[in-house]
Amino acid sequence: MPRALLKPPETTRAYRFVYPTLLTANSGRAFLFDIPSGALTQTIEFEIEDVYYVELSSRHAIICGPDSVLIFNTQGGALAFQFPSLPENVIVS
Repeated sequence: MPRALLKPPETTRAYRFVYPTLLTANSGRAFLFDIPSGALTQTIEFEIEDVYYVELSSRHAIICGPDSVLIFNTQGGALAFQFPSLPENVIVS
């Protein structure tokens, strides 16, 4: 049975696996691993102090924090879009 030990360069707390890629993240960096080879293929840097959730598709890595949602292209790591949080006095119905 094939096995690999994946070691992100830093401690991470959010994970999402969509074959063949594993996305792990902490406050400030996300790491993408190619599972068949076990290699770290990409590091994405961002400014979110506390990562709440991450999501992964074949084209995008999504990082959710308390104040914004960041969407990065997985090809190259460029920021594709950012949703800022709403001000506290805004009511969404």
